[in-house]
Amino acid sequence: MTNSSMANENGTGSSGAVFVLGASRGIGLATGVQSARLGHPTVFGCRNPKAVEGVVTELTLAGHCALAVRVDAEEPASIHEAYRQTVGFAGSIRTLIYNAGTIEPLALFSDISEYDWERIIHANLLGAARAVRHALPLLSPDPRIILLSSGAARHAVEGWSAYCVSKAGLSMLTKALALEFGKKAFIAALSPGMVDTDMQAEIRASSRGAISAVARDTLTPAPLVAETLVALSDRAPRALHGCDVTLEEARRMLKMNQI
Repeated sequence: MTNSSMANENGTGSSGAVFVLGASRGIGLATGVQSARLGHPTVFGCRNPKAVEGVVTELTLAGHCALAVRVDAEEPASIHEAYRQTVGFAGSIRTLIYNAGTIEPLALFSDISEYDWERIIHANLLGAARAVRHALPLLSPDPRIILLSSGAARHAVEGWSAYCVSKAGLSMLTKALALEFGKKAFIAALSPGMVDTDMQAEIRASSRGAISAVARDTLTPAPLVAETLVALSDRAPRALHGCDVTLEEARRMLKMNQI
């Protein structure tokens, strides 16, 4: 039985898929796993889907609906094909979580090449906008869009100029999309803080700034961020529509909604 037929037969596919873009590792991978385990048809969008084949196979054998697709947010054709497969898998896209992006290379503005500076903007900001734009005709009637932001959207960090600018733009994109979509949708950005991921390892290796000196054992586990992302998608708290919130703020609001 294919993943697509599983989604259709058990009825979960009618509400659309959770599409996680940037799902090969860290927060994205943990989010995809938690989403699928909670019964949502889940698409793991990666540049190299072979990286998650084992995870997807394990989820499928356990009775969950999961699919791995190749997608690169900088390639419109790959987004179109990934979404085409998603519609065949679950009928529509209920939730789009944009977790793709990069922080490297870390360098002063005067030292980083124009090409590398612009590449970071393309991956973190323009890629997110492109992913949302191509999803528009495929979204369910009550879509959720969650973009991964950062504290760097609000606080400049030496050597991070492109990353800071891209995340600040992503934060404003969230607000603009929320206005245009209105109450029919839930759109938010989550700034997870310092999380134990490969990106944080890159920051430590750079030895640039105070953040690079933060001990790994004090970092937030990726599964905790994933749990929050899935909860935001499921409950869509109206007070957070159009907001760029920290992990602590999001978890506090989700807890209040449970009372």
